Amino acid sequence: MRVLFISEWIKTTSTKMWWILALVAAGFTVLLGIVPGILLSGLDESLGLSDPAAMAQLWSSLGGALVIALILGIVAMTGEYRHKTITDTFLTEPRRLHLVTAKAAVQAIIGIAVAVTCVVLGVGAALALLPTQTHAPIDWALVGEISVGVLVAFALYAVLGVAVGALINNQVVAIVIGLLWVVFIEPIVVGFLPDVGKWLPGGAASSILQGTTASGADLLSPWLGGLLLLAYAAVFAVVGAQTTLRRDIT
Repeated sequence: MRVLFISEWIKTTSTKMWWILALVAAGFTVLLGIVPGILLSGLDESLGLSDPAAMAQLWSSLGGALVIALILGIVAMTGEYRHKTITDTFLTEPRRLHLVTAKAAVQAIIGIAVAVTCVVLGVGAALALLPTQTHAPIDWALVGEISVGVLVAFALYAVLGVAVGALINNQVVAIVIGLLWVVFIEPIVVGFLPDVGKWLPGGAASSILQGTTASGADLLSPWLGGLLLLAYAAVFAVVGAQTTLRRDIT
């Protein structure tokens, strides 16, 4: 298993994809999360950061690029099919659940690295811009809790991405389905069934990030949200390894 992990690590870190997506995630966090959240508060009093709850919501936006972690995991798994290396990989390691586990472990670490980038640049941007606006005092304990939550959420979403890629081995289809779920399907489900939303992957992630929902529905506790998201990733990974990955790859 150690050799398999090292092999997967080299496969991932020897390409540019992971750090390109890391930069995209950081840009998304800063330019579409932190910066608008602070600057818009000066234009609309209802968005003011003088309320500690508004500040908490600002910090939860540090995890706004979670979908990038999902894509990282999908690309890691489906890239084997796209580049026609999957046959050699399975000949080297025929125990496909072991392969999925190794990929998931590597992508979890990469997800954490991406999350660290987002947190560092996001907090840095916030500290640079917050003095320009009236805001509640910074609760550094909360910032620390949410930052840890970002690391956990990114790691689990990367694992979930590997699991999705194991189920749907076509890279384009897997990414499109993942994006559709995150951007359209889950928000629609939550809109009609708000109490169900906290049990979905996005709701679990929001729990970890200590965020809020548009419907105002209650979320799970952060630790329970983390367990739920881990369960999603584990179930998808096992199903993917036992079904889709058993099909003929030639």
